[in-house]
Amino acid sequence: MTSKLAPKESLERYLGANYDSHEAVLVKNIIFNSFDKISNLDDLLGRITAVSKFSHNLLGKVILFEA
Repeated sequence: MTSKLAPKESLERYLGANYDSHEAVLVKNIIFNSFDKISNLDDLLGRITAVSKFSHNLLGKVILFEA
């Protein structure tokens, strides 16, 4: 017996199994075009790290952030 999941549930299951929480949030935000407010430093650093990791993996580019 095969259970059918809604596309959003399937996406969340896939992202949870293959990406860390910050990467999963970033991908969901891009797909659904809804960007949440960043409320703390951990979220900010996590999302910056996720963007850098995706840029490196997909484009072969390294992003350096300077404060």
